[in-house]
Amino acid sequence: MNIITAVRASYPKVQQVGVTVDLQPETINELVRRLRLDVVQLHGAESIATVQAIRAPSIWKSVILNEPAAVAQLVEYAPYVQALHIDAGRGSGKIISADLLQATVTALAKLGSTAKPLVIAGGISPNNVDQFLSYQAAVLDVNSGVEAQPGKKDPQLLQKLFQTIYAYA
Repeated sequence: MNIITAVRASYPKVQQVGVTVDLQPETINELVRRLRLDVVQLHGAESIATVQAIRAPSIWKSVILNEPAAVAQLVEYAPYVQALHIDAGRGSGKIISADLLQATVTALAKLGSTAKPLVIAGGISPNNVDQFLSYQAAVLDVNSGVEAQPGKKDPQLLQKLFQTIYAYA
């Protein structure tokens, strides 16, 4: 039994997400088929034509939100994906600019029926998660903000993070 089969058997509600960077659509489609991925997260410079050629249950386009042009890029991709993933800088631990985040939320709200769920990543920690909750993102992607040291999650930081999230709800 491979690890993906074991995880699916133990945690049937957990979605399998494949994170890719600039792969050809044929390669991504093969990964989706072989690994039975639920979501493909695109972190490269994929064109809209590439996105349209991908056959996956759900596609999330990731954009580094570090300048106003990134907001326009998110709006451009919105009709072709199921969610938009924004980050301050992949794995950098940097916090997303509040001004750019608000500009993104405002721009996406104007899309009406083509608006997509927002996934926010970038420097989210127990100390600032409440700032991100008000944007009503579908997903908050946390990583270094809950680590005691690089690659090692801190149970106390995770507990504090979830306490803040539950208190907000």
